[in-house]
Amino acid sequence: MATPLIHPTAIVAPQAQIAADVTIGPYSIIGEHVSIASGTVVGPHCVIDGHTTIGENNHFYRFCSIGGIPQDKKYGGEATCLEIGNGNTVREYVTINKGTYDGLVEGSVLAVYKTGETVRDRVSGESVKIPDERSGLLMVFRTYDKLSYGLVLYASRQLAVMDKVKNP
Repeated sequence: MATPLIHPTAIVAPQAQIAADVTIGPYSIIGEHVSIASGTVVGPHCVIDGHTTIGENNHFYRFCSIGGIPQDKKYGGEATCLEIGNGNTVREYVTINKGTYDGLVEGSVLAVYKTGETVRDRVSGESVKIPDERSGLLMVFRTYDKLSYGLVLYASRQLAVMDKVKNP
């Protein structure tokens, strides 16, 4: 039977459930209540903690930190969990200027949109607003009262300040 490919510098709790074909990179830390399914790659310097279940064929790039306790001031120590489905790519993180006061919760998935430009119609001379263009998808992993952090799951271009986020 195959065993997971775990870098010697990685720390994996003995109680963690790791599928046989999972790869865990250098200096990553996997907590005791973590379950990682087949085909998943955890890059270097990642921390996966808490009651976290990760599906098949996911890829976590360097410096991801998921599954820890919420940093929201209203968090009172109650049990939390994180479930990530199949086939996700988790890369960089972003800051969102919305928080728990706006109804945002950890685990929310949001679409990212580039704001459409305003251009001049060559025929009529009037200003015309081009529609916003969907350019990515992110998952909120930490919420505060007035801001949140999200992991970029997909991006078709470099995300920028003033991009909009909406429910997909």
